[in-house]
Amino acid sequence: MEPDRRKRLAGVILPVIVLAMGVVLLVLNVVIEDEPGAVPLLIIAAGAGWLVIQLVTKRKKQI
Repeated sequence: MEPDRRKRLAGVILPVIVLAMGVVLLVLNVVIEDEPGAVPLLIIAAGAGWLVIQLVTKRKKQI
């Protein structure tokens, strides 16, 4: 696999991993403590924001 493609793939996979970890933490927090908590919500927001930024910059580079 060429390095450029690996970089682009990592640019999408890492935010998805962060987003998934936030969702898992949120579910565990709700099940255990019966309330969502701020940290998992911030992790989800950070992962989603990071993913959106990566996708927008990827599209701008293609144009």
